[in-house]
Amino acid sequence: MDVLNHGLQKVEKIQTNGVMLGYCLIETEDFVKGLSVVAQDVMQLSNIDILIFCVVNYVKSRNGKVKEEDGRVRRQISLIGRARPRVDERVNLNEVFSALGGGGHPKAAAVTIRTDEDPAEILDEVVESIRKQIPEEKMTKDFMSTDIVVSRPDDLISEAQELMYSHCLSGLPVVDAENELVGTVLQSDAWTAEKQNRLDEKVSHFMRRGSHVVTISPETTLPEVERILALGKAGPLPVLSDGQIVGVVTRIDILRARHLWSPDDGDGDDGPILQVDTVKELHEATTAVDVAGEKPIIQIDPVKELHESNTPPDVFASSN
Repeated sequence: MDVLNHGLQKVEKIQTNGVMLGYCLIETEDFVKGLSVVAQDVMQLSNIDILIFCVVNYVKSRNGKVKEEDGRVRRQISLIGRARPRVDERVNLNEVFSALGGGGHPKAAAVTIRTDEDPAEILDEVVESIRKQIPEEKMTKDFMSTDIVVSRPDDLISEAQELMYSHCLSGLPVVDAENELVGTVLQSDAWTAEKQNRLDEKVSHFMRRGSHVVTISPETTLPEVERILALGKAGPLPVLSDGQIVGVVTRIDILRARHLWSPDDGDGDDGPILQVDTVKELHEATTAVDVAGEKPIIQIDPVKELHESNTPPDVFASSN
């Protein structure tokens, strides 16, 4: 049996507080080896955040006959849980699986049970226990940066460029004297001005206005902010409340909110640390990194299976 294909076909998904939880139950005649690798692949290929992978097979004697006790057929249930690094730290698979006699760590756990109980009921209980652990969605106000670096329309584009360089930012909100947002200016705008030898002109000549400016509110959810930034057309996102700018969100703020970025873990001149479990998750995490001045240290869990090239892409990150 091709367990991977069956898993991809049978996986069911539940959206809970912005987290995509998937689960599936597969029945096989005999025990299948390497299920942890299959579970990891199903999670990655199904684009889900948490997977509970359940494979059931009959318990057989040495002569190949199915074992029975008191007329009841016993089956072996292999439960494997996997969660992406971006899943909130309050989701703890080890806690759920330990209650069944298994274990692991918060993002990867497993248990094998021999029982005559209904496997579907056991799977449902595990899924429900994990659903209860998933906290409410984070909102912009929970992770935005409030130490805002801004530019003014009458500033020179060279001054805005220097601000972006010195603060390692890919863009700046442009505000008027009343602190109202009137546009944004990005590193790419400054580069354009530099190529045209126009760095002595005002920011207002280059800044983006109107529909070209994407803003969010303090109540915008984390998944929605990720969706906006994934489009790749916006720099740091200004956060507006009653028309006033109260914060800004960069891709680094997203990484911090997802516990993928630890800026305080660097040592001396070392950069911030980008924490991932596998090369696949490295590629996933780096899509959320702004272009700026310093490379992070990349940490990959050595015990995870690696299914892609061992050569990671160049990673550049902005910091506030």
